[in-house]
Amino acid sequence: MMQRPASSEQANPTLLGDLRAEVSAESAPLLQFIVTNSKAIAAVVVILLLALAGTGAWRWHAASKADQALDELARATLTTSGAERLKALSALAEKCPEEYRYGVLSALARSAVEAGDFERAAAAYDEAAQLEKGRPMGLAAELARAGVLLRAGKGEQALTILQTLESGMTEESRLDILPLVADAAELAGKKDAAAAAYARLGEALPGEDGGFYRARAAELGKK
Repeated sequence: MMQRPASSEQANPTLLGDLRAEVSAESAPLLQFIVTNSKAIAAVVVILLLALAGTGAWRWHAASKADQALDELARATLTTSGAERLKALSALAEKCPEEYRYGVLSALARSAVEAGDFERAAAAYDEAAQLEKGRPMGLAAELARAGVLLRAGKGEQALTILQTLESGMTEESRLDILPLVADAAELAGKKDAAAAAYARLGEALPGEDGGFYRARAAELGKK
């Protein structure tokens, strides 16, 4: 008959004997395995505990970074202005957690518009749009970018963005941006495209609104 490893029993004979007395014969081999490999099992348990501790530490670190980003965003928007705010928000946009970057970029773009820095505003909205591409917030950022470009007098660029967005919209949604399309086309010197946009609005809208857009279409068609 094979003898049990002496080292296990000598290490704690009383404990082993007590355990054997409490378990059935069927469980005895399992008990023997646990006792024999107790050091290895303990090492695995320690590794698991360390892994759990590491996960908890990472979550705490992530939450801490998120709180810090929110604090810095609030501080920048509430206690700074002008170039100082733009600098603070630009720095925060580069280091903040991914889930907060869209909000920080939007704040940066709005602050840039207030400061008259349309180029920086358009760039911030463009980056925000790429983060949420194909989703409603991405669409909102693209529309905001087109609006900034219009204010900057860059009708050609604004028109390209708006026409791209329009091609993927439903007919009802297209009506909402057709005034912007018409403005951008007119600013870009594309009177035919502007007249066509106004004409579509005139056909779709009732009453005085429709009459106004039909008149604008007719006016541009004569020029």
